[in-house]
Amino acid sequence: MSNTPIPVGFVNGGHQPNPVGHGSIHDTHHRCSQQPTFVPPNVPPSQVFPETEYPEIDIPDSAKLSNGEKLMLLKLLKDWNLKFLFRTLNEALVGIEALQFITPAQCESMLNSYPLGIRIKFTAKVTQLQRDYSRVSSHCDHRVHVPHVPMYANSYM
Repeated sequence: MSNTPIPVGFVNGGHQPNPVGHGSIHDTHHRCSQQPTFVPPNVPPSQVFPETEYPEIDIPDSAKLSNGEKLMLLKLLKDWNLKFLFRTLNEALVGIEALQFITPAQCESMLNSYPLGIRIKFTAKVTQLQRDYSRVSSHCDHRVHVPHVPMYANSYM
């Protein structure tokens, strides 16, 4: 490894351990495509690399979106002409059910790396979805319906 000084404010400038787990990022035999990342002074690493804030959390499979939920989400995003957001929503575990309750601030936070116009369109579509869901659910009877089963249905006569 060279003894080139690491510029102040750079993370993974060349000699730090790689968080992915394959040793030093840059050495004489290995070239990683990862570029050094500038970190402004007084900014905690968890704000630059949010995934390092809670690295020990392992999401159980039951909390992840099922294939059916993924297909429904993909269809909805396709209908909205926002299919390219699928990966972001899937990684955030935001499915159709979560969209029914998400706030505009949460939309903004989730899509902060997208252009403003995309965030505006997505938030407007979600707001309309929530209005439609609210309208439909207010007309539904939420009581549990148990079908009438004759008393002798399971008896042997």
